Amino acid sequence: MDRRQSTRIPFKAPAFVVQNGSAFASEIRDISRHGLFVDMPAPSGAGGSASVSIILKHAGRSLSVTVPCSVARVSGSGIGCSCNELDPETLLFFSNLLHSSGMHPAEFLQAFYSYLDEQQAESN
Repeated sequence: MDRRQSTRIPFKAPAFVVQNGSAFASEIRDISRHGLFVDMPAPSGAGGSASVSIILKHAGRSLSVTVPCSVARVSGSGIGCSCNELDPETLLFFSNLLHSSGMHPAEFLQAFYSYLDEQQAESN
């Protein structure tokens, strides 16, 4: 039985996971409204906490987004994390923005602030 509350979205990105005092280079396999799956070698057991830094890269530029998570499940290839602070729309927005054609950092920030204003207006 699948207990997942949200649809998974395929999303590949390098990541850095800190779990139980150990750090691992890894890769995000997918994201959802409430979590993500991280491919990683020798995952520890479920039930603990982890910090996942998602690294968005394009054309020599990078952006890192770090979210605290709890490890909800473990498989042979990685960990399924529950992340209450993960917002996939913002993550996808960052990824798309980073892939846009050569924005100056000030333009990047302006686009991000406009996005946040839109999100806030929608929630009111």
